[in-house]
Amino acid sequence: MRVVHLSPFFDMHLGYEEFYTAKYMSKKGWDVTILTIKVSNDNSIKYTKPAETTQYGFKIIRLPCLFRYGSDFVYMKQFRKTFSLLEPDLVYMHGTRLPQYKKIVKMRKKKKFVLFTDHHDFFYPGHSMMPSRNSIRNLLARIEYHYFRRFISKYILSRVDKIFPVTKVCKDHLISYFKIPETRIVPMELPVDAELFYFDTKRRNEIRKDLKFTENDFVLNFTGIFTRRKKFEKIIDLIHELKKEKLDKKITILIVGYFREKDYEKEIKEQIKKSDFSNCVYFVGKVPKENIKDYYSASDVAFWLENNSISILEAMACGCIVFVPDMQLSHYVNGNGIVFEPGNISQLSDEISKFSKLSQKDLEIKKAKSLKLVKNKHNYEIYVDKIYHEYKKITESIQY
Repeated sequence: MRVVHLSPFFDMHLGYEEFYTAKYMSKKGWDVTILTIKVSNDNSIKYTKPAETTQYGFKIIRLPCLFRYGSDFVYMKQFRKTFSLLEPDLVYMHGTRLPQYKKIVKMRKKKKFVLFTDHHDFFYPGHSMMPSRNSIRNLLARIEYHYFRRFISKYILSRVDKIFPVTKVCKDHLISYFKIPETRIVPMELPVDAELFYFDTKRRNEIRKDLKFTENDFVLNFTGIFTRRKKFEKIIDLIHELKKEKLDKKITILIVGYFREKDYEKEIKEQIKKSDFSNCVYFVGKVPKENIKDYYSASDVAFWLENNSISILEAMACGCIVFVPDMQLSHYVNGNGIVFEPGNISQLSDEISKFSKLSQKDLEIKKAKSLKLVKNKHNYEIYVDKIYHEYKKITESIQY
């Protein structure tokens, strides 16, 4: 089966759904191609190869970007011509906001292929439709989203074969905002790549030894890409709250990832230096996705402040207890951590204090629950099988 993934950006070093889905489709022997642009999402990389076959078996075709606006609006050179030459059986569209993607929908009148799309969008504080503060820039972003992109997305969403929202709130967004009939929606929660994320005892011991951790260190892990939108500065408030606690164990925080804004990084690090807790905060920096498991494995708890992502499952796959804000992914917590009010630093600090006092046996039980939940419920093999099942239903009901 020939599959084409359409993605505005494709950065293998970051992972994300489009990478893992393509990888596991290729593992099944399918002919998989990614059609994207030559520039990375953060503009830091300009890819030189127009086409390549990856070590995972799928191909990447990168087109010149003639125009870019915002984080996900691009215009590609020779897009339609390149797509026409691929002749796919299945097209998997990642996002529906690009005007060029409307051409794919129109091409189905002549070319027969099944068209699926995922859906990650919903309204949250900081979204274009729910700006955190009023400004001309935010007003323009809201107008652009509601009066321009909405019509592009609605046109595409109303004509694809199936839509895969990745959470319940994304499904609700499709129904309430885009007025998509529920019969055309198939909820598909994102899983985790268990080949890439797993508990590594050897690396746990090596990292804890290198960083001079002892058995008395209760290690917290915060992994991600840090931006002002995520309000990472609240970690300073958490440090001050933890300093008030009378704890038997030493609380240590591993911060893994990078800051998109250098001035923001400087602000955070200067504030941490002013606190007496600074010797217990370790900035690991940006690491290859293949090494993220090492730092999760070395930690006891992975936590988030006001925002969460699929990284919850990645941490669980590496045996972490998880402290998760009560948002769209909090249902991943089931005896393997706690759910707290988003941004409630006092509540988070209290829970860290409680868990640090648990016996090693109790901690291991909760870690084992994280591993079991990932193994039994969140697997990319199963995820890709579900996509294929939906594909077969379409092709069997309509002669393509």
